[in-house]
Amino acid sequence: MDAGGAGVGRRLLTSALVLCLLAGPASLMAQPAYHVAVSPEYLPIELWQRFNPLILYLEAAIRARFELLVPRSVEELIDLVKKREVAFSYQNPYVLVLTWEASVPLALTVGAHGATESRSVIIVRKNSGIIRLNQLKGGRVSVGSLYSAGGFIEPRILMSGQGVDVERDMTVVVAKGNKQETVLHDVLDGQAEAGFVDEEVLNRVESKGVLSPGQLQELTILAHTPSYPNWIFSAVNTVPDNMKKRMTEALLKVSHHKAVVDAARIQGFVPVPDTYLENYRKRMAGR
Repeated sequence: MDAGGAGVGRRLLTSALVLCLLAGPASLMAQPAYHVAVSPEYLPIELWQRFNPLILYLEAAIRARFELLVPRSVEELIDLVKKREVAFSYQNPYVLVLTWEASVPLALTVGAHGATESRSVIIVRKNSGIIRLNQLKGGRVSVGSLYSAGGFIEPRILMSGQGVDVERDMTVVVAKGNKQETVLHDVLDGQAEAGFVDEEVLNRVESKGVLSPGQLQELTILAHTPSYPNWIFSAVNTVPDNMKKRMTEALLKVSHHKAVVDAARIQGFVPVPDTYLENYRKRMAGR
């Protein structure tokens, strides 16, 4: 197997979307690289800052060379995985479902607060007068990405249960830069009556000072979704079993390397429980 797909490396490089991480020892540099595609839900520079330490750690732990690829879009990530043009990928659970036939889940992310699952929230302006989900019919909703498990899929399912078909009954606005932080501004500025975001985003914008003092208090949570799996690190099914095993072992030990997990804003990885993602995939069937 071509470790990462030389063709895709050249293609992404010409569009300035490949981040070649690190020059390791000469023995590593002589090896073909395994490409690791990360879902492009943040700017490439932010993804590099978050995952460069992880790539360095993996190179040292596995004694193999890795390159981080940042596709132009989630659609491109899905295409790369389906065509087996990358070796590994890191994505939300809904994107994993969309690439199920090509993917082998290796490890489940432990979030910053020790949880392996997340929730989403539907937010509105506090003075909007909206107190029920069905009041959003005919309105606009801002989302980070149509492929985001927490930023679109789960809230859409919740709304459907309240008699609101988001895509038919509302106008969906994809936030600038596909950033969930921008969703908050869209709601505050009146660009949308509601916003779908991961619950963790609210904590992050408060701690990072993304919103000015008092702005966060202008928003209110209309509803919480049920929990769903955190992001999953996976391999394409053509990666040799021995490499999948070594990668999994390295991921499960990364929590011992504080600088690596702090940069990635996670606590580490845990094994994927039996049938856990299969059950999630069945719940997503037809969504």
